[in-house]
Amino acid sequence: MKTRKLLSLTAALAAVTLIAGVQSVTAQSIGCNITTNNAGGVDLNSGGANAMLPTDLAGVPSLTGSLSATQTNWNNLCRYGSGTLALTDSTGASHNFDLQWDCPSSDSTGTGAGLGTPDGKLMDGFGFSWGPGAATPLGNSCYGSATADKPLVYISGLQAWITNVPNAECYGVVFYVSGYNYYETGEGYVESVSGSPLNNTMVEGSSLVPHLFEHYTSHYAGTYIPVTSTNSGSATSGNYMFFNGLTNDAVLLRLQSSGYGSGLNAFQFVPVYPSVPTAATPTISPSSTVYAEVPVTITEVATPDPIHTNLWYQWQSDNGSGGAATNNILNATNTVYSFTPTNSSSTYT
Repeated sequence: MKTRKLLSLTAALAAVTLIAGVQSVTAQSIGCNITTNNAGGVDLNSGGANAMLPTDLAGVPSLTGSLSATQTNWNNLCRYGSGTLALTDSTGASHNFDLQWDCPSSDSTGTGAGLGTPDGKLMDGFGFSWGPGAATPLGNSCYGSATADKPLVYISGLQAWITNVPNAECYGVVFYVSGYNYYETGEGYVESVSGSPLNNTMVEGSSLVPHLFEHYTSHYAGTYIPVTSTNSGSATSGNYMFFNGLTNDAVLLRLQSSGYGSGLNAFQFVPVYPSVPTAATPTISPSSTVYAEVPVTITEVATPDPIHTNLWYQWQSDNGSGGAATNNILNATNTVYSFTPTNSSSTYT
């Protein structure tokens, strides 16, 4: 029997809803920096030690994969505020949101002047609770909720923003956290919400993300460290929390603390884009040496991104040309492709 060795096969993979390639930068993110200004609303005193200038570039440089949270045009917020407010995104464009937030107290870590960098300023001012404790049912507004349940942030209008970010499919939320070095545990999470605190009809919903537990031990020193623990009994040290895969128009941002040590420095909404799945080397059965007229099965299992858990596959061939495999094979759209090579002089790829 005439034999021909099968050199390789290529699988082209994509997520069902994949509409764009990997994004290497964050575009049109919304960042809010909490200052030590005790006046209410947006902090217009840009000369403060922990107030960000429009040109200050700060934020976590790498959240996951190529997704970055570094941006300019941070919004400065006092420790509490309420209303329909215009917030700028990282490009300087303005977006309207219904917003209410409340931090019973605010203080400074000293990293603004100590480090002399935009990130030092971002991690300087923080809001915290002078009466921390276990979570209790929220009131009908952030202002009307218990001191133990703060810092607390309500925001709506997120869908109008994210649907106008080209190629974005959802958003993530970043909490920048610090406070006092009292080794307290901070619990961060994002909740759904209905109604509005602006007219005292707010009703908290359920958690939208796994809760993250931070054990605060030291101030920001120039390196962003993620909080990764989802177990209160094994909280990890860190200075930011990242919650991914959100699409809600309105959410509540929660930072619950068992003591004074946990504070909220800033919060940020980051567009999330589709990512190309990670392909593995295909396996060939019964052997990597394949003979004409002998059935062969090729298997490829790719790793999806956190948003696209369902993948489709498309096997391709060079049609016997010996060139690149760019021609789709009809009905070959699963992880496994079985076929019988023909007895010809062509080299299969």
